[in-house]
Amino acid sequence: MVPLGLEVCRKDTPCELVFFLQVWFGEHMFSDDFCFYTGYKIPKCRGLEQFFEAIQALPSVDTPQVFGLHPNADIT
Repeated sequence: MVPLGLEVCRKDTPCELVFFLQVWFGEHMFSDDFCFYTGYKIPKCRGLEQFFEAIQALPSVDTPQVFGLHPNADIT
């Protein structure tokens, strides 16, 4: 069981979360051309200050596409 506030994986069933993590998280993340979404790369920083600057440079509001959703998911 993965403790994420709800039951995501059970021992007796296949787990989509495990599959998702295996696909997205691995050594390939650290290649120069990898990005989660346009403009969302893993920063290559040498200190905390550089990480803080990289975080501040991110948009304050994310579009639905960042999460793999259709752009219309933002319509309310």
